[in-house]
Amino acid sequence: MNETNNIFNRAYRYTRALSRWIKAGRPVRREAEIKRIFETFCNPCEDYDEGTCRYCGCRVNLMQVAPLNKIAMATEECPLAKWDGNTMNTIVEPPRKQMIATRENTVFLTIAAYSDYEAKTEVLCKSAEDHGVSLVFCDTGELWQGFYHHKIERMTKHVKLFQKAGKLFAFIIDCRDVAFIESIDTILKKFNAIYDGRVIFNNDMPTEAWPSCNDFLTQAVADAVDDQYARLNAGAFAGEIETILKIQHLAMALRQEMKEGISRPGILTKIYQDMGTKYLDDDQHLYQLALIDSPQLFQMDCNKELFAVLSAYPKDLREISDDPRRHDVINNAAIIHSPWLSHGQEWHDRVFQNQWER
Repeated sequence: MNETNNIFNRAYRYTRALSRWIKAGRPVRREAEIKRIFETFCNPCEDYDEGTCRYCGCRVNLMQVAPLNKIAMATEECPLAKWDGNTMNTIVEPPRKQMIATRENTVFLTIAAYSDYEAKTEVLCKSAEDHGVSLVFCDTGELWQGFYHHKIERMTKHVKLFQKAGKLFAFIIDCRDVAFIESIDTILKKFNAIYDGRVIFNNDMPTEAWPSCNDFLTQAVADAVDDQYARLNAGAFAGEIETILKIQHLAMALRQEMKEGISRPGILTKIYQDMGTKYLDDDQHLYQLALIDSPQLFQMDCNKELFAVLSAYPKDLREISDDPRRHDVINNAAIIHSPWLSHGQEWHDRVFQNQWER
């Protein structure tokens, strides 16, 4: 229970929530969505008490009368991140203007947890320079790794700073095994062509979902986005900063829940029972859990229209296959991600000879 949840705080929060809801055009969730949220998240929650959430103090029930039910107000979300405003299935949903990523409103971020990060990031930096990408290093050096803050927490801090500076979009890129193979303008053009408001994630090789390689989790990832080829890879992803921050917040909330042994109904509890906390310091695993929990925030690039994971060295880097989901072709991707970039000299030489142009 939230100890600061007195009558004055409750009244203040309710007034603000009501104001948000009215300004948004009074959007109301559909009856089926209200029922799903209530029965899946609220009713089984330990903070639920006969129609009221003891944590936030709000009324939660099956009614579709929005001012009398927080769930019905489609602008509102759970303070424990169990469900949020992006789960809207509304009767009245205000139109959302589709934003376009540009050079001016987009930032490319990476984080390097290595003492020799300059050598480790040589390929990435060279490809960025060749293609006009202004790459920002958020943190460098291995001092913090595993000791002070989780990787997602550190990245979140920097993403927020760029949001305050007026940036609207962000590309989050791994430092060691990613390369840009198209110009900045082409990258943004390809992003805008497929972007639908969800954060676009790189799709991994068609095997088990790394790092856990757990069959149940692998299938859960695929089922969440209704694509049996879906294998979330966090080595490269891009979207509006506002949505990226929601995903990062959710990922860290899930991490905390699992570390504390808090049980959620459904698939996540089964994953926790199977796997425990073994992989909760790996950012990719946490993004996989977040996708399973809130798939409406995620867009998987299974057809390599922007990103491509390559597990093998293709004979022809220009190859566009009839089956873009093969893991040995680039297809139309503008950013590639492969262990060969950090371990294979031939890949390294290709980058430095600028032989990626198609």
